[in-house]
Amino acid sequence: VDPLGPGHLSGLQPGDVIVRFDGAPVGSAAELAVAVRDRSPGDAVSVTVRRGEQELRMEIVLGVRAD
Repeated sequence: VDPLGPGHLSGLQPGDVIVRFDGAPVGSAAELAVAVRDRSPGDAVSVTVRRGEQELRMEIVLGVRAD
């Protein structure tokens, strides 16, 4: 998680695993990439992350990926 990136600013932490994106289950990094690609920077989406033994739901505002 980039300390200056939108994920960190939205509450994601290193080690978080996104298991749901905008209500849909996420089974792999490739599935997550497709779901994110179909959205626009600035869109707010609901995600569920696994953090240790718990699952947390949070709102994430998508940003632009740094190259």
